[in-house]
Amino acid sequence: MGQTIQNVKDQCALFNQAIGVKVQDIPYRGGGPALQDLIGGQYDYFMTLSPTAVPPIQSNLVKGIAVFRRERLPSLPSLPTAAENMKTALIVDVKFWADHGDALRERFKAWLAK
Repeated sequence: MGQTIQNVKDQCALFNQAIGVKVQDIPYRGGGPALQDLIGGQYDYFMTLSPTAVPPIQSNLVKGIAVFRRERLPSLPSLPTAAENMKTALIVDVKFWADHGDALRERFKAWLAK
């Protein structure tokens, strides 16, 4: 039924679909330059597999939304997993999203508004 998505571009596409947003893909050469632009307000959110995201989250320069893995990161113990935040860790399950997508989108939007 499900498979874990390893590619960040695929994770981002599924995440966008899950929360019901359409965004423009902005290619970068690495997480560092992308994070600099995020901190500078050039765009609204960034999804990465890069460990370069840890220091800006720890210093509250950016807001971490979730870790897209089964366990929390030891370096960010207060950052929840996507499963804790959205009841699924982007393990692709079409029926689950068909049944719960609207509720998950609303829950996510409410969480972002906090």
